[in-house]
Amino acid sequence: MLKRGVMKERKGLIIICCVLWLWPASARAALPFITDDTGTQGAGKFQIEAAGEYNREKETTSGIIVKESGSGLVPTLTYGVMDQIDLFIAVPYVWYSAEEEGAGTVRENGAADSIAGMKWRCYEREGMSIGIKPFLIIPTGNEEKGLGSGETGYGTIVIMTKVEGPWTVHADFGYLRNQNEPDERKDLWQASAAVTFKVVKNLVLGADMGIVTNRDKTSREEPVYLLGGMVYSVNDDLELSLGLKAGLNASEKDWSVLPGVTHRF
Repeated sequence: MLKRGVMKERKGLIIICCVLWLWPASARAALPFITDDTGTQGAGKFQIEAAGEYNREKETTSGIIVKESGSGLVPTLTYGVMDQIDLFIAVPYVWYSAEEEGAGTVRENGAADSIAGMKWRCYEREGMSIGIKPFLIIPTGNEEKGLGSGETGYGTIVIMTKVEGPWTVHADFGYLRNQNEPDERKDLWQASAAVTFKVVKNLVLGADMGIVTNRDKTSREEPVYLLGGMVYSVNDDLELSLGLKAGLNASEKDWSVLPGVTHRF
């Protein structure tokens, strides 16, 4: 059986895997990037996304090696209530395993906490737009398995987008009220930025970088990531995406692969 400390980390990592999409990347307008943009669907239009991730990490604590891996799939349904306002709901499903040297392996999988919210593009002028995305985290995941927090969380993200020819710049700043473990920080902040370039009509390349408050009260190191990705448009309604994310410090996952599919109708 794994040691108590690793068991606790197991629970936290499962929920972190869920939060990867839930915040700040819930209902992302341009998979695989984590930084959202101000784009909306338009009145009466739907979008369904399937965002995936596979990540791995290896840590050594007091001479003990722990290998962890996680994966997940987050289908997100978005509906355009008005041209500037979208409503969305996302329901993640995650898989997780941790292997401690000489102590065995633990595994867990299941549906995690859901998230519902809206995006409102409240300002738009000369290629510059600003949006607000408030959301609720709904405790639908199994708390005993570490797949949910057991309480309703909430937060909001302010989004800015600037378009200049084939170049587009996005910036997000967000807040999440963490209702998980009592020994974790309750107020979490996030900041990120992304730059994309339209290479040809149906191919976009981009880079994304961000930082988020560390949930662990005992750590002063905030997780920082760098992501590179591409979006290929099969047609006006179907997009395929792929990203590779690397952790820039020990608080972030070593690396992650982020495939995705987006369909509009």
